[in-house]
Amino acid sequence: MIKTDLSFLHVSALTLLGTAVIIAFYMGHVAQRVSLPSLIGYMVFGVILGPSILNLIDEPMIERLSFLPEIALGFVAFTIGSELSLSSLKRLGSGIISIIFAESFGAFFLVVAAVYLLTRDLPLSILFGAMAPASAPAGTVAVIQECKAKGSLTKALYAVVGFDDGVAIIIFGVAAGFAKSLLIREASGTTASILPTLGTPMMEIGLSLVTGGIIAFAFCQMVSKLQKSRDILIILFGAVLLATGLSTRWHLSLILTNMMVGFVLVNSRREALVQRVRAPLVEIMPLVFLLFFQTSKISRTIGAITSDNHKAMHINWTNDFAMNYNLIRKAKESLFFLEFMYLL
Repeated sequence: MIKTDLSFLHVSALTLLGTAVIIAFYMGHVAQRVSLPSLIGYMVFGVILGPSILNLIDEPMIERLSFLPEIALGFVAFTIGSELSLSSLKRLGSGIISIIFAESFGAFFLVVAAVYLLTRDLPLSILFGAMAPASAPAGTVAVIQECKAKGSLTKALYAVVGFDDGVAIIIFGVAAGFAKSLLIREASGTTASILPTLGTPMMEIGLSLVTGGIIAFAFCQMVSKLQKSRDILIILFGAVLLATGLSTRWHLSLILTNMMVGFVLVNSRREALVQRVRAPLVEIMPLVFLLFFQTSKISRTIGAITSDNHKAMHINWTNDFAMNYNLIRKAKESLFFLEFMYLL
């Protein structure tokens, strides 16, 4: 692949971001002309700007812009939560639970089996499998909103992409603990219990829901007294920033936290208020999607594209596991694993 390095131009981050937003907008329209979602155009242009091709946005600048995908993902999660009313979930029935578990555990076991057949390394296979259920909901929500999709299938999609985040956290925590136990037994001959590792994912889910619930209560109280869309948008923006910031600071799931804010809103307030909150949100979501898909793909090389919200959910657990892996495995295997963790 031919790479043209234009980093010597030293263009400021704001100049690049402004130019990129405008060009990405038209790239999205080009994608639509060929019957593709506009997000494809956003992602392609993000890759072009990044280290893979033009290198206009280098690693230090990527770090400075890293907060943008997190904020965008917060708005996406709030949107999902605001679509999950209890009445619609009841209409979907128990089948939606089966879909969520089948999708998550099916991906886990399939990847474990495939990696084990290739490597014959069970701990490594389990860890790769634990990453498989994690999915980024932004793409699904972006396509749904662009197509203006409605109906039972749309509600089911919102539920699946929302709740599988919690299932993925649990699967990763249990699987990482089990893989770590296998490595310790292989190295020392002793068996370590995986029960202590179960507390971490359950605490992450619980604290995410509690934090989101508290923010949601305050948010609902404030917006219930507002009538103007611009005033509601200001409070909404602040609530999403607060939920995202606390999730990042306390290593919680920013998807579950923000989703809880929207979930409490739609299930505790009248439809008229919910619609007043959704109205300004619908107007800003195209910009949110553009910023998310463009900036989140800038740092991706052509040969290494992985899930962004998986990184947000599990970066601390994977780093801890990587250190144990490095201490136990041979140098070659350890370097391969650490390189993979870095790419995530």
